[in-house]
Amino acid sequence: VYSITASEGDILSFSYVGFKTQNLTVGSSNTMNVSLSTDSELDEVVVTALGIEENKLKLSYSTQQLSESEINISQTTNIRDAIAGKVAGIQGAFQAGSKLGQQGTLYLRGAISLKGRSGVVYVVDGVPSNPDNIDIDNVASINVLKGPNGAALYGLDAADGVIVITTKKGLKNSFKVEVSQSTTFEEVTNLPTYQNEYGQGYNGEAEWRTFDKDQYSWMDPIFYPLDGQRYIYRSYADESWGPKFDNQPYVAWYNWFPDSPYYGQTSSYSAQPDNVKDFYDDAVTSKTSLTVSGGDNKNTALISFTRTDQSGLLPYSNLNRDVLKISYDGDLTSKFSIGANVNVNFTEIEGDFDDGYGNQTSGMFNSWFDRGTDMKKVRELKDLTTPDGYNTSWNWWNPLFYSANGYKKPTFWLNPYTWLENYKSTNEYNTLVGDIHASYQISENFEYNFITSINSYSQNRGFRVPYFLEYSSDPNLYTEWVNSFGETKSNLVNTIVRQTLTYNDSFADFGLNALFGFQHKNYDFRSTSANMSLGGNPGGGDQVGLVIPDLYTFANSRQRVNPGLSEVRYRTNELFARVSTTYKNFITLTGDINSTWDSRLDRIGSDGSNQNIFGSAGLSLILSEIINFGKDVDLVKLSSNYAMVGTNVATYSLNPAYSISGRTYGSKPLQFVSSRPVSDDISVAKSNSLEINLNTSFFNNRVSLDATFYDEDRKDEIINADLPSSTGASSLVTNSGLVNRTGIELVLGLNPIRTNDWNWNLNVNFADNTTKVLSIADGLDSYALATSSFSFVTLTNRVGEEWGQLVGAERNRDANGNFILTDDGLWTVTKGKSLGSVLPDFTGGIFSSLTWKDLTLNTTFTYQKGGKFFSLTENWGTYSGLTINTVGNNDKGNPIRDAVSDGGGVHVTGVTASGTAIDIYQDAVTHFNQQYSNRIADPFIHDASYFKLSELSLNYNVPLNSGGVLEGLKLGVIAKNVWLISTSDDNYHNWDPSQFSTQYGENGQLPGTSSIGLNVKLTF
Repeated sequence: VYSITASEGDILSFSYVGFKTQNLTVGSSNTMNVSLSTDSELDEVVVTALGIEENKLKLSYSTQQLSESEINISQTTNIRDAIAGKVAGIQGAFQAGSKLGQQGTLYLRGAISLKGRSGVVYVVDGVPSNPDNIDIDNVASINVLKGPNGAALYGLDAADGVIVITTKKGLKNSFKVEVSQSTTFEEVTNLPTYQNEYGQGYNGEAEWRTFDKDQYSWMDPIFYPLDGQRYIYRSYADESWGPKFDNQPYVAWYNWFPDSPYYGQTSSYSAQPDNVKDFYDDAVTSKTSLTVSGGDNKNTALISFTRTDQSGLLPYSNLNRDVLKISYDGDLTSKFSIGANVNVNFTEIEGDFDDGYGNQTSGMFNSWFDRGTDMKKVRELKDLTTPDGYNTSWNWWNPLFYSANGYKKPTFWLNPYTWLENYKSTNEYNTLVGDIHASYQISENFEYNFITSINSYSQNRGFRVPYFLEYSSDPNLYTEWVNSFGETKSNLVNTIVRQTLTYNDSFADFGLNALFGFQHKNYDFRSTSANMSLGGNPGGGDQVGLVIPDLYTFANSRQRVNPGLSEVRYRTNELFARVSTTYKNFITLTGDINSTWDSRLDRIGSDGSNQNIFGSAGLSLILSEIINFGKDVDLVKLSSNYAMVGTNVATYSLNPAYSISGRTYGSKPLQFVSSRPVSDDISVAKSNSLEINLNTSFFNNRVSLDATFYDEDRKDEIINADLPSSTGASSLVTNSGLVNRTGIELVLGLNPIRTNDWNWNLNVNFADNTTKVLSIADGLDSYALATSSFSFVTLTNRVGEEWGQLVGAERNRDANGNFILTDDGLWTVTKGKSLGSVLPDFTGGIFSSLTWKDLTLNTTFTYQKGGKFFSLTENWGTYSGLTINTVGNNDKGNPIRDAVSDGGGVHVTGVTASGTAIDIYQDAVTHFNQQYSNRIADPFIHDASYFKLSELSLNYNVPLNSGGVLEGLKLGVIAKNVWLISTSDDNYHNWDPSQFSTQYGENGQLPGTSSIGLNVKLTF
């Protein structure tokens, strides 16, 4: 009760940190009753490092929290995907949706490690674990700790940021049953832009032949019914430099074989514009979940079960997943409480999801294919065989080679449906993530907390190549599959025991909060694998394959199969503390410290310590509690934090490895000494990071702005520095390098409409990051990270340049921009050029939630400006004549594929090295094939900018009569990867840069996908 002196008519303003300001007019009464309601912005509590709950106002570092309503928009099975676009500074690198069970990676603030990009660490209910272990329907909130400043308490574990996931719990004095069902339908999008003018072959119209049975009397008579018909002579070609489509009769591959329903007939020589899209199935995902939760005034519990059945876009692929979650919390006494969380995941995946160069699906369609192949016939005739029992394919050698040379098998490619149906690739894994926790209120000020957790999984992966595929393969015809199999079994047990003691008190105008803790981690991973060779030539003497067909036991193998054993074990002990003091609820000073003893740093024969001490210090100042900014200003908060943290070291990397060869010398195994000695003063890499944050809110939380500036150095990375060969070693494992990144992150929150019927919330985020490589090592100015197939580009860090350069051969130009050509008009190149960084200039997203009465429309837009990517598909698609850039007319108005003598050809202009002008027309095949010999990269490197509608949902909460058994019914339409609205002009194939399979771009990958579906949720 406060006593206030004021006159009637005066306006009194009542405010307190964490509550909404109330302005009241003084009346005739001597007393006024004032009730302050909490302000959602000012009173927001977030879950930070190690599961510690903090008032957001007291934080001195950048963090961003997502609520349940922001996360689960499209019922995605991928939590990472649900976060992308909603948090400033996050870039999502997702696999194509056709790769079942592979969820991609989230990167925070671009990159900083000299050795490559590192994804964030995920912590679920205080336990570090894979977020795929939980169902998105069970997620209550997600908080993102960005970089070292917010994650200093984790010591060596989280220098690249942490995503803290809190799952749902039961509520006291309640009982609720929720049932939800979603069904989504997924299809292929964003395929390469193919040409549809020319078909199979190498030599245009010269590919036509007329079949004459009298000319080849020695030919197999099975082909006689097609006497007098035309056919493609080089039907073994897997390129599309053949004749122009004319829609006239010809003999297709399936017309030659007696067991085909189309035997002896002719087909139309026509383009098949959708043949690649037709290959993929329309996938269906069905997810059903049941959740029961509630409790009394002392105990709460929740049990949830979710079943997901997913048929893949790739034929014969599927995923089945069961997720069980159980949680309990109870107050045994007024001071002592206990609880437990259990998440169990059972997943089975089947299918071949290889999406690198040369794989049997996209590796074929994207690089080597016939634009006239009718995919419906390929699917229909997957079981068609030759009279000798070999698999038939669109890619075969023609009747002459079949009869004269015995080339009766597919040439480069088997029928893809035959391959996918017969080749078995399985992946089964079970995970268990759980904890037991307890707390005891020792006194009014002291509380003890205990948690022991386990994160474990077991995984069985395997493949089987049946004898039929070997029987239909021939190494001389570029197919060499052999009857084989392999198995890999892995087990992980990661246990953590953590104890903390917290102290909270206040002294006059000061508040003191302290936390002290100890943590022990025991990590034990073991894997055994035994894999036979998938390829070879058993008939040619190679010791590969199974002796008795399809008897899958290693005792039946021709080759010696050496099992591989991998063990990764380490332990850590940590002491950590967080102390914060607050003065008058407007200024808070916080310090974090972590001291870690890590067995991975133990060195054989070294007396060095395995201890590292890191931490952070920060200041939070609520200026609006000191300065009167006016009634329209709700909050102005300024904070700053400086952190010093370390990074993890790969297990056993600091001790020389002595490897055992799979072969023996006589009766003894061969052992190899490591060629990479370790520097005596080796240590962990270190990051020093400064953050400055501004948090503001205006107009009763109608407008808010969070702004963050950061500047971080990563130094002393553990790298392999090259050594002279005279030393007898290839490289030295040592500390070196310095990388700096700076950036800004902005989050703008708007509530432009707020009425009884309407409410519109809008969140716009933006992040600008620049990462520069300042040094690597003495005498070393570049560090390679990854290389594309055929070494067209190498992702490389170079001193003085932005992180992650695509390095490759670039076409030469003179000062006027003219191409420098040979006398024949071919490009000249300079190898090893930096062709741009893969890091974008800026990233961001827009999340909108518009509600009218019981109808809510949610949308998420994501965008990115800049960054580069390389496309292997475009490279080989150009070489093989598949893609749109290999057709069209020249400036004479004639097709570029016509002979130069007939007015065709590609118009090439430029100069020679001596300055002589070149102005010629060049044969199309010669022109588009030249990049291979010189490994020319720059025509296939593009800007990775994009803007897309990533998520959409339209939900209707059906009004129900109160008092019924059914308390809630929500119907929704959900969609994912809805619309790739725009890409850069030079990305003419409209690749989605958020769905690349590699850090440097795409390598012949599977296509992107989009989905739409329905969701129903009932609450009892």
